[in-house]
Amino acid sequence: MILLPSWLLRLPLCSLFVLFGSVAAALELLTVKVPAYAIRGGSAKLYCSYKLDDDASLYSLKWYKGDHQFYQYIPSNIISKNTFFLPGVDVDMARSSRGSVVLENLGFHSSGTYRCEVITEAPLFLTKLGEGNLTVIDPPDSAPVLDGAQAAYHVGEQVSLNCTSLSSRPAATLAWYVNDQLVTEPHRLREYQVLHEMGGLQTAVLGLSFTTSRQHFQRGFMRLKCVARIATVYFQSQETSVAEAETRPPHTVAEGRRHFLLGSGRPAGGGGPDVLLLGLALSLATLLTYVLPIPHQHYHHHHNNNSNNNHHTISSSSSL
Repeated sequence: MILLPSWLLRLPLCSLFVLFGSVAAALELLTVKVPAYAIRGGSAKLYCSYKLDDDASLYSLKWYKGDHQFYQYIPSNIISKNTFFLPGVDVDMARSSRGSVVLENLGFHSSGTYRCEVITEAPLFLTKLGEGNLTVIDPPDSAPVLDGAQAAYHVGEQVSLNCTSLSSRPAATLAWYVNDQLVTEPHRLREYQVLHEMGGLQTAVLGLSFTTSRQHFQRGFMRLKCVARIATVYFQSQETSVAEAETRPPHTVAEGRRHFLLGSGRPAGGGGPDVLLLGLALSLATLLTYVLPIPHQHYHHHHNNNSNNNHHTISSSSSL
């Protein structure tokens, strides 16, 4: 007769089976799937699959949020499915069954850790547990908003603008792209604190600041894009295109006609016949000023032999 140690006799029957490996594989928990993210106001489906040996049967399958039970499936009961009140957890009983539970009307309080518990029938009552985390998000209602962009920039001019993703939870993660190149340099990005709004919503803002160079303008334009992301369930972007400004003002025809090349036969600005005649007239007037002497007066004294009336007569004459 084989005598067993006293400590071994005190172990529960199920523990003995596990210790010696005779029924350890009677219950196998295959997978527990809890969606990592879900949209506020939507639904989420939780899966719990298991495998039983032929000599084992299911006693119960239960779901918990944290430490609180909200659903159970017991096949031996007359009403096999049952749910328990828990804030933030609204079970759609019509769509829930042995292998899955559907949650509807999701809110922020629905976020948390969900755990599936599978138990076999007596006498062993083997138990397996699996869990997953669910986060409920509320995405922004619109694409990001760009503020501060000008229609055109000169080379060497400072660009300074902001990207704002409004009213979401959690706050969106923002990123800037210049001509489809991700901006990673910290000195070009301005981080702002998340703005908290009513209802638990949040607004994210990210600034972009840099000095333009010739390489930024491709065929005369530069593209600036902001991308907003929340995990793997939300992605939206906003893009604007700005032009390269003229480096100097255009040379107009009116400015060109103000400059003449005297003696060249035509004005520097490419003027017409009227301008040519005006130039010739000015040249001729200048020439005459140097050629013609200024008129002056000559005074001659004539002696009148009339004895009765002696006087001076002044006459003026001019000569060419």
